[in-house]
Amino acid sequence: MALQARWYRTLKDEMIGGKMKWKETAITHIQLKSFIARVMRDGSRHKVLGVVLNDGTPVKSVEVRVDDGPWRPAAMDPATSGKYSWKLFTYGRAGAFAWRFRLPT
Repeated sequence: MALQARWYRTLKDEMIGGKMKWKETAITHIQLKSFIARVMRDGSRHKVLGVVLNDGTPVKSVEVRVDDGPWRPAAMDPATSGKYSWKLFTYGRAGAFAWRFRLPT
């Protein structure tokens, strides 16, 4: 069974009047974050695996851009559809490439 903390907080030390004081701040919102986790090659095909981290706002789609070509949709993994879960995505293409990705606004 996986457990997740209910509240996320940061602690920052601060010297006040010669004494160390700790300030606790609640983290309530995060900006959408994403990254490419792995690029795999199978012969002349490549498969990009990526992750989207979010604050519970629904993620409708992820797009991948190869070289200077058009933005194309990536496949979202339906098993990662929970409101506060990591969202996994994949994108496949033949040939070598330099890639970029974005989350459409």
